[in-house]
Amino acid sequence: MKILTISILVFYQFQLFSQRSCGTVENLNLLKNENSETETNQNLLENRIQQIINVQIETSQRTIYRIPVVVHVVYNNDNENISDAQVQSQIDVLNEDYRKLNADINLVPSIYSSLAVDCEIEFCLATRTPENLTSNGITRTQTSATNFGIGNAVKQTSTGGINAWNTNKYLNIWVCDLTDPVLGFATLPGTSSALFDGVVIDYKSFGRIGNLSNSYNKGRTCTHEVGHWFNLIHIWGDDENSGDNCAGTDNVNDTPNQAGPRFGCPTFPQASCGNNGDMSMNYMDYTNDACMYMFTTGQKNRMIATILSARSGILTSNGCEVLPGPLACDTLNNIITSDGLTAYFADEFNSNATGFLTGTNSRDDLSFADKFNFNSGKQVNGALYDFAYAKTNNAGIVLARVWDTTGPNASPGNVIAQKSVSLLEIENDINNFQLTQVDFDNPPYINSPFYVGFTMVNAAGDSIAIYTNQADSVNTNTAWLQNTDSDWFTFENQMTYEIKLSIAVKPIICNPVGIEDILKKPESKVFPNPTPGPINIEILDFQTPTSWIAFNMSGVICGIGVINSSQTSIDISNWSAGIYLFQLNQGGKYFTHKVQLIK
Repeated sequence: MKILTISILVFYQFQLFSQRSCGTVENLNLLKNENSETETNQNLLENRIQQIINVQIETSQRTIYRIPVVVHVVYNNDNENISDAQVQSQIDVLNEDYRKLNADINLVPSIYSSLAVDCEIEFCLATRTPENLTSNGITRTQTSATNFGIGNAVKQTSTGGINAWNTNKYLNIWVCDLTDPVLGFATLPGTSSALFDGVVIDYKSFGRIGNLSNSYNKGRTCTHEVGHWFNLIHIWGDDENSGDNCAGTDNVNDTPNQAGPRFGCPTFPQASCGNNGDMSMNYMDYTNDACMYMFTTGQKNRMIATILSARSGILTSNGCEVLPGPLACDTLNNIITSDGLTAYFADEFNSNATGFLTGTNSRDDLSFADKFNFNSGKQVNGALYDFAYAKTNNAGIVLARVWDTTGPNASPGNVIAQKSVSLLEIENDINNFQLTQVDFDNPPYINSPFYVGFTMVNAAGDSIAIYTNQADSVNTNTAWLQNTDSDWFTFENQMTYEIKLSIAVKPIICNPVGIEDILKKPESKVFPNPTPGPINIEILDFQTPTSWIAFNMSGVICGIGVINSSQTSIDISNWSAGIYLFQLNQGGKYFTHKVQLIK
């Protein structure tokens, strides 16, 4: 009898510690106990997610969303201090699983194979810190703590862990010794303080090399928890303790309802809740790493909707961008591809207006500026302007300018650089579908916030417009305008247009010593233009790496790719008719073409 009792105990422990255990729900319950508004916030976000899903763009118009990742290795001993190679192996797994490049994707049962999808989400180890310093995307912190439980201890320096990087711009992943049997946990969007947002993974379940647990040695624990970070819920709806195991939902239409989690490597099909077989191979179930290998289209749509809403700060992150070299230049950009680009005409607001919102008009606007927060000690060598319209009868000009922030309420103050630009030159750039580049003769040294914009030199018949982002979109409320009394106001001010905008201007930032202006426009052509179908890109001085990205005039990214030769053809015939912006990136040199697609 004693022997039998010991055998049963050993069997129970084996079951307990061999089954996947995710602490996300437990962590969520802790957060709800701490903040009574957590559930209300979740419901509001869920409504927003569903609205976005219902109006989402066609799949063909989507592109790759890149997620900068910082991995915080918190260790008590050498075994827990995992190698850089093990960290990189986990990033590789994430990229394979979220891009449907995993080798085991062919194991998806035939009844679900049409649902398995490329989520078009990629991950990189951050190449720069929030302070704009070079990074390998890994931090290491030795701790006196022997392990960590569910909660925020590992996420705080004061409790033996390490503080997060800016969670609005980076996916923070902490790797540590988690208290058994938890393999990992994550914060669902909108449920946690920004200080503690991210994912925590046990070091024995992170990546696919190193000293790993037998059942969790393929990196899928992190795939699962990052899914939670993107607002995915367990596939069975977390209702296993509700009394009706088929009552819950994961808020995804194409995942079959199931009664509870599946463990180990179940033989398909094992059906529950009236389905044709539980989708146990889904990354959001509890099966072993070797037996989960798919996301569905509905899960993808939910994750993309989360990126466009609760995780939209990621869209403006430069965490995946390599810092420029010692003689290189970089661009700061307040107008990004996730923003909607719209030319606001003054007559949309005032039927008696004579010009454009951003230009000489009956509202007596004089100057327009966009604010950039910068404290790295560089020169503003120039700026790129994305003008939308220009017209002159008298050889008019604008003054491209840089201002400091010494004006009232930190508004534009002293002009610290300027250069005259002909409206005819701007009009020519617009007609040739390219940005207007201005190079300042005496580049100012910058180590604090500043403004870049332009001032109209008023003359009858002159007009100019510049692209701005849509009101109430991301990364807004950085634009200011100056009236003819030289008073500055933000665009949201009731004295102006009462809308939150940023202006399509990119300052060219360079190191102050030994600079050569290497950010000149690459000599390139896009033809035919207009076009009913394929376009050809020709780069006369071709260099690698060169890539392209295209987005429509609503700011939606429509395509992305790599250019491998001096001449490349891209088929855009299945896109909707309209204007598209193609940006070429030739090793850090940028050039933009506007292409009109006709049907």
